Amino acid sequence: MRKRIVVAALGLCALSLSSVAQSGVYTDKLSECLIESTSERDKRDMMVWMYASLSRNPAIAAYSTFTAADRARISQKMAKMMERLATESCPHELLAVVEHESEAAVEIAFESLGGAAAAQLMMNPEVEEGLMEYEQYFDEARVARSLLETMLQAQSK
Repeated sequence: MRKRIVVAALGLCALSLSSVAQSGVYTDKLSECLIESTSERDKRDMMVWMYASLSRNPAIAAYSTFTAADRARISQKMAKMMERLATESCPHELLAVVEHESEAAVEIAFESLGGAAAAQLMMNPEVEEGLMEYEQYFDEARVARSLLETMLQAQSK
């Protein structure tokens, strides 16, 4: 049950990162090209960029050790990768999306690349272990009692 709760929470996080717009055939082709054109190192660099960016949130900024120089270097690396993908790896697919769909569709395609990189990061055994670490503090019996009480209250109405 605990693992399902974590999986559900991660799924909600993934949904919140995705766009509500539907992707078309050209967006799908661009997404595929972007994902196939990135190396493992590219995906890792993208995760570092996301991590550095997310760590700017005031709620978690105190836990970050990134300096301004680190952020600049990480952002420059990300810009170079995105430029390479747009101009060398997938220019035809990008043009097709711009011509036949929309700028929002371009964003969706690049979000799919971020999603693929994040999924790879989440599959790491150490990350999985860290995500499940809360289990030692989780009171499954309390949740079961609450569900039972809620069910009984609903039945008595």
